[in-house]
Amino acid sequence: MPLPERWACGSGEKFMADKPAQQKAEQERRGSPVFRQRAQEAYDALRTMIADHGGSDIADDLADKPMVEDVMRKKPEMIGALLESIWKLRNNPELEPFFGSANDEENLVSNKDEPIRPCGRTYTDTIQSHLFGAARLFIMNRENDWVKARVAKPEGLGKDAIGGFGNFLRRMVGMKIKVNIDAVRALYPGRGLYQTLKPYLMHIDQFKYIPDYADLSTKGAIVIGDIFENLRSSAALKAACRLSPDGLTSARGCAQAFAESEIFTAANASGQDGGRKRNINELRRDKELIAKIKIRAAVVFADFLNNHIECIGFVERHKAGAETVVRSLAPLFNDETWTVLAEEGAVENVINCPPNVALELGRDARYVDVEVSKAITQMNYPDIGRDLIKMLGEELSEDDVKRAIQDEAAVKIWSTVPGVVNNHFKYQHDAKTTDKEIKNYKDLKQELAPVINQMKEALGLEFEKSEDVASTG
Repeated sequence: MPLPERWACGSGEKFMADKPAQQKAEQERRGSPVFRQRAQEAYDALRTMIADHGGSDIADDLADKPMVEDVMRKKPEMIGALLESIWKLRNNPELEPFFGSANDEENLVSNKDEPIRPCGRTYTDTIQSHLFGAARLFIMNRENDWVKARVAKPEGLGKDAIGGFGNFLRRMVGMKIKVNIDAVRALYPGRGLYQTLKPYLMHIDQFKYIPDYADLSTKGAIVIGDIFENLRSSAALKAACRLSPDGLTSARGCAQAFAESEIFTAANASGQDGGRKRNINELRRDKELIAKIKIRAAVVFADFLNNHIECIGFVERHKAGAETVVRSLAPLFNDETWTVLAEEGAVENVINCPPNVALELGRDARYVDVEVSKAITQMNYPDIGRDLIKMLGEELSEDDVKRAIQDEAAVKIWSTVPGVVNNHFKYQHDAKTTDKEIKNYKDLKQELAPVINQMKEALGLEFEKSEDVASTG
């Protein structure tokens, strides 16, 4: 049940950005009994205030959680909002005793980084401690539940967990076997997950993501690493859980490839270096660009998981190969790359499309059937295939051109073109008309008029036979 707006959790405030590692480690340790008691008393006071202010639904949510640790174990996503509520209500008589300034005995603290008496901790420290504690306890509970479930059904756990001579004898006489709990725990995919996550727990809004973090495998969390900073939505974390560690590695590679294409293209288009375009090796030696790519790749990775979940199947299937595909697609499709990636047939079409045809068609290269590409590559002069598409564009609508490069009936016509043009003449699209040995674009259009008409007919379009076509026929 959401808290009332007046008690709503604030923005994703980053409160541990500049804390040294030693201080973070100290904050994770359980506080003194006095500190824990004061935290419990503040929580009790807030529960009473929630009930008094008519927050009955919230009070019901907290009814079976009388202790702070109960909330950490069962409902960690509520803690951020509860801590913010306590801070906002610190001037209330019930909460004033917990916010006395260590620097000014007459007043309460006015900001979260001001030491509180008598412990000397800041409220920022308190939030961080609760975030560490909530993540640790919830993830530990999830692990224990998994272990209990596996012990209840020990089949297939392996010899380390249920092997041994003793269990062999127990099976022989029909006795219940003994299970090595430590060996079972070692099989848990999230073993060590909390320690992996801890360096990235830095924001008050991360309380609400703890249940999603707990669904990650430790290997998956290691792959995500410093990009946790950008994964600030439940949808993105749930998408990450759907990918295997190899799939996540591939997704990060795809994000890196996309970011490189975007930033390197922009760098060459900027006109630096006197307008000279730098090659890929020169670009990769530019430290400033590499720093930009790292930042951009993190954003792209988060965007991929947030908004392009339809691509996950492709990334999971192709693993490292997906990165290569993105490097091919990104320069041509830019932001539409992920849309193409979600269509298996479109990806295959683009990969097989001859470069000169892809350059001519741009983003429409996704529609070029593989058999059409094969026919073009079989031509002695592949520019003929490109120019035939140009000719179709001069006579057909944009939609009909797309049909001409992918409809089955038209594809069959394409397969006949190599036989029409190969070994019959030389071709250069801009050859002079005085050169009788080489045909140019105008000559080719006349030669291929019958082919164009056959395609129109295959597509069910009307056409008129010109004198050139009649004489050819």
